[in-house]
Amino acid sequence: YNSANSAFHISEIRAYGEVAAVDKAELTELVYACNDVNKDLYTPDSLPAYEAALTAAHIVMNDENATQLDVEKALYNLKTAVAGLVEKVCVELVTQPADVVVTSGTDAVVTFEAIGDGLTYTWYYKNPGNKKFYVSGDQFVSADGAAYSIPMYAWRDGQEVYCVITDAYGNTVQSNVVTLSMKKA
Repeated sequence: YNSANSAFHISEIRAYGEVAAVDKAELTELVYACNDVNKDLYTPDSLPAYEAALTAAHIVMNDENATQLDVEKALYNLKTAVAGLVEKVCVELVTQPADVVVTSGTDAVVTFEAIGDGLTYTWYYKNPGNKKFYVSGDQFVSADGAAYSIPMYAWRDGQEVYCVITDAYGNTVQSNVVTLSMKKA
């Protein structure tokens, strides 16, 4: 009883028994598995949440005073962050370009299919009789960069071209070298 008002108040409490054991096994297993993750395989945008959750999980895993609720929360957050990782789609050639044969005055068009994030294309050509490849001018490259189109004339008969494709992460792949030929009468 409290003389200040008519309510009852607890002024002292004692609890007896053993502290419930905290099970960190699943969290520990996931943290160790995450330590072996190759971060280079994932997009930069998806990594910060993962790294923050992994750091928090390390702290809880090593905290002797962590409660089961702390462990479950860290485990949930880490699982969510792992699920949120987005794999980089590194540049890959799906189809290679092929040799092209066209009549004089028509455009020789070289195409191929590549996949990846943020692809850029650099086309190279070598005219007949030359030993060195040169970077092609933009006037012969399609707006998206994935096609090379040039008018065929006798002096270009036998021109060789190829493309270097670069993704947003700096990975590159080179297409096969193909030959542009003029159809003989």
